[in-house]
Amino acid sequence: MTGAPATPAGLTDHEWAVVRALRAARAAGELGTLELMTGAYRDVRQRRLEQDAEQGGPTHDDTNVPEDWLRLILKFYRRGYDAASTQDLAGFRDCLIHVAALAIAGVESHDRRHRKDRPAAEASLRRPPYPGACWCHDCGVWDDRRDGRSHHAGHRLSQGARP
Repeated sequence: MTGAPATPAGLTDHEWAVVRALRAARAAGELGTLELMTGAYRDVRQRRLEQDAEQGGPTHDDTNVPEDWLRLILKFYRRGYDAASTQDLAGFRDCLIHVAALAIAGVESHDRRHRKDRPAAEASLRRPPYPGACWCHDCGVWDDRRDGRSHHAGHRLSQGARP
C-alpha cells in the first residue's frame, strides 16, 4: 500500500496530517512550537464543539449580528485581561481559547449569511430559533424571553417571524 495511511474516524484530513507531521517531528527531535500550536488548535476546536452544544450551533449563531459577536469577544477579552492582571495564567489561557473560538464562530456565521444561496438561508433565519422568541426591532436580534431577564425592556418586540 502506498501513500499516507487512511484518516482515522473522528479526525479531519487536516487533523490527521497534523498528527502525522507531529509524529515525524517527534521522531526527528523537533517538537517545539508545533506541539504547543497543535494543543491550542485542539482546545479551540473543542471549545467550538462545546459552544455549538450549549447554544444550538449554526441555527443560533446565525441570529447574531456583527455587534453581537464583538460584544461576546469583548466579554472574554475583559475576563482575560482581569485574569492576566491577577497572574491567573490558566484563566488567561482559557479566555484566549474562548476568544479564538468565538472569532471562528463569527467568521463561520458571516460566511454562511453571505453565501450565494442567501435567499434560502435568510428565509430560515426569519423563523424564531425557539418557541416564544421575540424579535427586537431596535437591536436586530432574537430576544430570549425564557429567562425573564430581557435587556430589551422598552424596545419594540414582535413574536413570530422577523421582518
